[in-house]
Amino acid sequence: MARLVAEAENGIPAEKLRRRGRPAIGDEAASTYSVRLPDDLVTLADERSEIDSVTRGETIRRALIEYLTK
Repeated sequence: MARLVAEAENGIPAEKLRRRGRPAIGDEAASTYSVRLPDDLVTLADERSEIDSVTRGETIRRALIEYLTK
């Protein structure tokens, strides 16, 4: 118990702190963009996301990378 009290009084070491918020998707800072998509395209993206077990955003990023690097 004394150890816990001492630890609380001294604060938590920085290496034990967890980062808040969403996990990073890469090493670089990413910008956020809003786009309008037809519902049928969102449905297709969601279906692909389910198959690949990734988020909708990751599916859209993959699709853009594939298209733009052809």
